[in-house]
Amino acid sequence: ALDLLKRKNFSRICVSPEVSKAIAPHVTNYSLSCTIPNVIDTKLFYPTNHRKTSPHKLKVLYANWKNTFGNQIRDHWKSMNTPYNITFESIDQLISQNTLADRMRNTDIFIGTPNPMEGFYLAPLEAMASAVAVICPDVIGNRSFCIPNVTCLMPTYNDIDEHIQALRKLVEHGKLRKKIVRRNQQKVCSLNMIQKNSLMKSLEKYTHLAISLEVNFHFKHR
Repeated sequence: ALDLLKRKNFSRICVSPEVSKAIAPHVTNYSLSCTIPNVIDTKLFYPTNHRKTSPHKLKVLYANWKNTFGNQIRDHWKSMNTPYNITFESIDQLISQNTLADRMRNTDIFIGTPNPMEGFYLAPLEAMASAVAVICPDVIGNRSFCIPNVTCLMPTYNDIDEHIQALRKLVEHGKLRKKIVRRNQQKVCSLNMIQKNSLMKSLEKYTHLAISLEVNFHFKHR
């Protein structure tokens, strides 16, 4: 893939600043590259007023179709015999955006269980837009919105003990949970403004680029 980046002089659309930075040393003409903003549909993902105050009735959602790490967290938590009777719900297969949004709105804590490196991992951002407290490790493609101890808690990837500690913090400390939610809501709002401006600039850039490429093609093949 890196060899292809070096040999082929064509436009590249990157899905995050981290991806753009990673390919920069390997492309022949970086001016043809453009980074699209992290965009989610806030008409689908939005807050609801169902949030619970008791740590004994919280709902935890996690995805289970990329790996089973979420199950390990659930099983480890249940083996601890804590006084908190929280409910775990897993997403076991790919589901529609509408279904995901509905499940996000009806949970209190979302645990991200991504692959080790992802350039475009939006599930935590969708949870943030739904006013859900987030636990998620750093997988590079989520750094623009996953900020440690600000918008979410970020344990080390695949570290079961750190994930359990993070979950316990959010379960036991309602004020921390609410603070995380408030800050991630602020981040979503600020990103939405950046996204709108950036998306318009990206569309304008690639519209001009497409026209230029088409003109050059016709000129060369007259």
